[in-house]
Formats: sequence, C-alpha cells, structure tokens
Amino acid sequence: MICSATNTAALPKFSLALSPHKDFSVSLGPMSDRIRKATSSVFFAVMEPTGQGPVLDTLRAIAAKPTVFSYGTVETDKGLAVQSPDGEMGVMTSFAALTKNVPEPFKQEFNGGPGMHIHDKFVVVDFNAANPTVFTGSSNLAAGGEEANGDSLAMIEDAAIANMFAIEAVALFDHYHFRKVMQTVTQKEPPLTLWYPGKPNAPIPWWKQYYDTQHIQMRDRLLFADQPLPPGLAATKNVDWSAIDAAPAKKLATKKKSASKGAKKPSGKKAPAKRKSADKASAKKASGKKAPAKKTTSKKASAKKATKTRAKRPSVKKKKTPPKRKAPPKRRRRTTK
Repeated sequence: MICSATNTAALPKFSLALSPHKDFSVSLGPMSDRIRKATSSVFFAVMEPTGQGPVLDTLRAIAAKPTVFSYGTVETDKGLAVQSPDGEMGVMTSFAALTKNVPEPFKQEFNGGPGMHIHDKFVVVDFNAANPTVFTGSSNLAAGGEEANGDSLAMIEDAAIANMFAIEAVALFDHYHFRKVMQTVTQKEPPLTLWYPGKPNAPIPWWKQYYDTQHIQMRDRLLFADQPLPPGLAATKNVDWSAIDAAPAKKLATKKKSASKGAKKPSGKKAPAKRKSADKASAKKASGKKAPAKKTTSKKASAKKATKTRAKRPSVKKKKTPPKRKAPPKRRRRTTK
C-alpha cells in the first residue's frame, strides 16, 4: 500500500507491505525488480532465505554485473558471509569478537557478551543516483515468510534516508570484512601498519588499484567521491558465493543421512552377512568338528558368569530361633491336717 506518494515535509515517499500474503511476489517482486534495475550501487545486509524467493538470487546476479558496485553481508547458521566489492563471498566469518591478531594500539575487540547480534535486514539501491531506494523491515525477505509470517517490509524512495542506510552498510561491511581478513592472519606475518611513501620492503601501495581501470576499486573511489565514471570502464569481478552454497549442501547431506538411518529393513529378509554366519555354523555342526577356541571361551565365560552369580547372591542368614521359655514351677497345694 502507498503510504506517501511523494516526499513531503512530514513523510518521505514510501510504500508498506504487511504479510502474510497469498502470493509473495506482492512484496518481493517490486524489491527484486528494483535491485535488477540498479545503475550504480547495491548495498545489503540480509539473512539466508531458507524459505526460498528471488531476493538472494537477484543480489547474486547483480554481484556479477561489472557496471554496478555492490557489497554486503548474508547471515547464515554457520556465520556471516561477507561479499567483497569484486563479488567474492567464499569465506565465512564468525560472529565472535576478535581477541587476537588485533593491530596496535588495540588489544582486542569489544565483546558485548551473550545475546543476539545485529539482526536488521536492509537493501540500499543507487544511494546517490536519480532514484535512491531503501528496502527494510522485519521481513526475512523469503517467499515462505512472506506467505506465512506476520512481518512488514517498507520501500522508501528518499535520498536522505538512502544515505543514512548506505553509511550503516559501509560501517558493517568494513567491520566484518576486517574480521574476515584477520581470521587468516598468523603470528609469523609482520604486524599490520599504515603504508607511507618510501616505506622499506613495502608491497604495492594500496591506493594504486583505485586508479586502475581494470579493478572494481576505481568504481568504488568514483562512486563515493560522486564523480562520473570514465567511458569504457571495464572493471572485472570474480564472483564466488561458495560460502552460501555450502550451507544448503550440508543440510541436504544431513537430511539424507538421517533418512537412511531411520529406514526400516523389509520384514522376512535377512542381511547377507548374518546368512553367511548361519551357513558356517550349520556346516560346522554337520562335520562334527568343534571350534576349540570358541568352546574354551564359552566355558570360561560360563565359569565367570557362575562366579559372578555367586558373588552377587546375598548370603542367606539363618533365622535365630528364640530360646524356649521354661515352664513356671508348679505351686504345691497346702494340705490341712
């Protein structure tokens, strides 16, 4: 439903979808369509939609588009998948705070203690273009949830709000991308320090790729500097979403394993291994030969069993018969003379 058709002093231009819907496309359809039509950038912080739907597939498709700068995070059961600007999302990072390999002057990351981590879901499309749009709400952005849950999803078309969400997206991305890199660091590597001109034994300066037309970082620099892109910019991407694809594969394997364990054997049919052992036993009986090892073992086992049984049996105590009471002496009758 359209709540505000235009931007006013009181309200920005926005629409609201309240689920459940008979058809998920009522809410997720316009969202997927808007992401697909992005011209400059897409930032996102979403959950892995276990209830299917077109949103995650559309985000994956836009991650492969070289003319659009996109990055974000996808929350899963195993951790947080962080998509880099070049489309790579092959490494999962943990929700836990960094307690080691933290660059000076910091010692460790602040730990908020037990509880839920940030659970906001949003997508920002073209934050500094002609039609900036934000999608946000309690919706999990999944088809199943939109048809069964009581959730909300707002579509806000306003430059000021799109900029606020873009800043939040950058903060989230930088934070978790740093965690993603630092979890692979070892103690043998040199400590993390700032680069400066003339630094001895330093690698290629970090800013050089931001001026290379073959790197997505150049699009990054021009986007946030609000500068036009040069004609014929061919920034390449290396899309790898194996961190997301691995989760459903593991779930499917677990389901198959549990299904095979729970399968009952057909009645009347014996397992071949048991049948062979039965045949061997009958053959031995027919030949008359007895296996000495097994016999000895069985004898020992029975002897042990008997000993254990004896040991376990409590000793029966005989009841003491109480001593017989003596009959009282008979009184003599007095006789009178």
